[in-house]
Formats: sequence, C-alpha cells, structure tokens
Amino acid sequence: MKLALCQLDSSWEDPECNLRAFSSAVDCYVAECGAPDIFIFPEFFNTAFTFNLDFAEPPAGRTLETMVAKASQAGCAIAGSILVKEGGKAFNRLYFVTEDGDVYQYDKRHTFSISGESEVISCGTKKTVLDYRGWNIALSVCYDLRFPVWMRNAGNAYDLMITVASWPSSRVEYATIMARSRAVENMCYQAFCNRLGSDPQCTYDGHSDVYDFGGTPLGRELTVAGASFVEAVIEKTPLIEYREKFPIWKDNDSFTIKI
Repeated sequence: MKLALCQLDSSWEDPECNLRAFSSAVDCYVAECGAPDIFIFPEFFNTAFTFNLDFAEPPAGRTLETMVAKASQAGCAIAGSILVKEGGKAFNRLYFVTEDGDVYQYDKRHTFSISGESEVISCGTKKTVLDYRGWNIALSVCYDLRFPVWMRNAGNAYDLMITVASWPSSRVEYATIMARSRAVENMCYQAFCNRLGSDPQCTYDGHSDVYDFGGTPLGRELTVAGASFVEAVIEKTPLIEYREKFPIWKDNDSFTIKI
C-alpha cells in the first residue's frame, strides 16, 4: 500500500484558498507520481488550526464534498481533519473517504486544553477502525498521540494508525518520538502527517513520516508542483510475520476506558 502524506501549508481561515491548494496537490501528485492508495492531509487542512466557529462546516459541507469528489477522480482514499458543527457541538473531525464514496469519521478524543481547544471543541467518544483494500486502519488526531492507552491496539485490531496533526515546530521532536513509540508498542505501521507554514500562534515544519512496526522511518520526501509530500510503501506480509514471530501483543493488559 502506498501512502502520500501532504504537508500542506494551510492559509489562516481561508477555506477557499486551502481547498484550491488541496485539489491542486492531489491533481499534481497523481499526474506526476500516479495515484497512491491513500492521500493524507494535516489537521484542519482547510482552515488552519482555528477555533473560530464561523468556519465550522455541517457534516455534509463543502470540504467533505470536495474530498469525496477528489477521491473519486483520483481513484484512491483521502484523509484529513476539519472543524465540524453537529447537534449544537463542534468537533475536530477526521474524515476518511474512498473512491467509492464511502465516508468514515473520527472525532478527536483529546482536545488540546493548553491552547483553549477544549473550551470550544467537544471530545469524541468512539474509536474508528475501518477496512480499506485489505488493511485495518485506525484514525487519530494530533494530541491523541500523547495518550497510548487510548491508542492501544488491543487484539491487533488495526494494521495502520493514521495521525493527522498541526504540531508546532517547538515541540515536533516529541511528536516523532511518540509516533515511533506508538508504532513499536502497537506492532503496527504509524503514519504521522503534519503541516508546514505558520499561523498567528505557531510555526510548523512538517517532520511527517511513516514508521514500521519496529519504529523504522520509511518516508521519502519530495516536492510536487510546490507542495511538500512524504511518501512511503507499507507491506502487510512483514507485519503479519513479525506479529507471529514476536507475539508480545498476547501479553497486553486488558482494561476498559471510561468515557
């Protein structure tokens, strides 16, 4: 399976500009490199990391419609998170859409209280694991990476964890350490997609990568029509063989998370 992580430089509170950049990134990558199995875009790729609810979209809003249309056109899946308002609450919602029009979603469980996110955006309460092209894929968003209990891969439920982020450059080294750790402890592939650029609060310098079940980075960075990508190919057979050869997952502690 080929993953293409786009380290989009999102413009502050400008969904029109960002959706054009999103569409161009997909089109140009496909034209130059061919379609991957999954495109992954950062947290709040359509607005940058704002809590301004004027930019919150309904569940079937324009950004999701654009993602669905672009996935169909490219013939692959696309993942990325946006600010969504539903049932009187706002959520940091990660969408995973397929070329067939299937839409999966995950609401960020751990909102970043230090930035004030938790004052505006409600926490999700459910994990999401989906099946795509024979891979079980779990979804997570940014700050979730710091909470290994929530991300625990009980019973090898997933083969790949996707984490989209707006992780500032001042702390991004921690993110790479944790992404590698989550891959090792969960015996899975871990795709960490972070943004580039800046907003009124922070600067971002990417450091996106894909890690295998031993914590080895697999990504190759490239620039396509001005957009920064990290691409990697992951394989199912080595993962299965490693789990069989070194079945530490059988000794995991069992627990229940109270929501």
